[in-house]
Amino acid sequence: MRDAVLLDAEATKLHDAVAAFLGGQKVGAKLVPPPEVRALAVLAASGRTVEDGPVCAKSPSLEELISRRHPGAASASITVTSVCGSWLAPKPSRGWQALLGGNDAMALQEQDRTCERRHVLEVRVVLPGPEDEPPRRLRWRTTVAHPETGDGWVSAVRQLREAPEPLPSYSILDVDREQGVELEYSVLLGAWGKRGPFFSRAPSGAAAVKPLRPALAEVEEAIQTCHVPGHGRSFVGLQIDPKGQVSACLPRSEEPTSPAHHACLCGAFARATFPASARERRLFVSVVNHHLPRGGSALAPASTRSPVPENRAWVLELPFESSRDVNDAAGACVKGKPLAAFEAPVTLSLASDGTVAGAAFELPPELAETRGCLVEAMRKARYVCPDKGAESVRARLMLEPPPAKK
Repeated sequence: MRDAVLLDAEATKLHDAVAAFLGGQKVGAKLVPPPEVRALAVLAASGRTVEDGPVCAKSPSLEELISRRHPGAASASITVTSVCGSWLAPKPSRGWQALLGGNDAMALQEQDRTCERRHVLEVRVVLPGPEDEPPRRLRWRTTVAHPETGDGWVSAVRQLREAPEPLPSYSILDVDREQGVELEYSVLLGAWGKRGPFFSRAPSGAAAVKPLRPALAEVEEAIQTCHVPGHGRSFVGLQIDPKGQVSACLPRSEEPTSPAHHACLCGAFARATFPASARERRLFVSVVNHHLPRGGSALAPASTRSPVPENRAWVLELPFESSRDVNDAAGACVKGKPLAAFEAPVTLSLASDGTVAGAAFELPPELAETRGCLVEAMRKARYVCPDKGAESVRARLMLEPPPAKK
């Protein structure tokens, strides 16, 4: 994870430096060579599990590819982040509810003027424990004295020290429009004073970042064309040249996404002109992709909503990204049919690209005519390419009639 803006070459140097650090810590495990990890990351980004294989119906994650090459591998993660100390420990006198009570929680945080920004490098390792015992967790942490360059983060590796697991932290970044694509918060990575800068959409805040807000407001309008229903959150790292033009854009997303979505995000930022400066700056922006588009219809009050369908159908144990499409289609298959509560295991046959080639399951005789429809619904499920070219996976079909009238 990174919200410091590290260019790819800088991130590579940091990866190598941390690998060398872990090699000297005697953690009890052999490291997967960093070049192999980076090659697998490129492969995952292509949507494939092998270089000459098909593009998978569901893109694999880096973790999935590593576990296929190295079964049982432990995880090690590097986090580079810019944090406000008072997020993690709000002043007791303000209280949690008070921070959320205004129109813009981040503006309240800025006005509070307790934010001493820290730039933190953290390395975590989770090693499997013996049978029936919890995993062994290791953590090293340091603050970064010169976070505005990649070399500053690499140099900080030498300062890593063991650290205990932190207490649970809380985010106050949840005051939003609830529609469209929204720039939730941004962090300027350049020269700053002790208390910031940090900014939100609110007109108040650190004077150093106020000049950036008009350009970001324009970006928020332009970025609406990038809306994907229910996609979640993306993060964009920007390098801004002295003229105020975006010279590098590094997008990533919490969920698998298409290159076109990332290109759309970067295109919106590339059209913005930020204020000129004496030197390059780096900006990290969190982008929230709400389910409804900007100006979309809100959920109707309960009294005016359509009634629950007479019959309901679920196919369980599917990939999260596919479950809604499959279940909507399955529900349509049994709508208006005579139905009793029913549950049965399902075997889905996968093609080499992770699409569903067939489905085997039992049905009550009175629903035999819906089999073809239900199979087509299940074909909407999307999986990572099977490890051996073709295989089957398990799911579960549940049918439920409407509740009995009282």
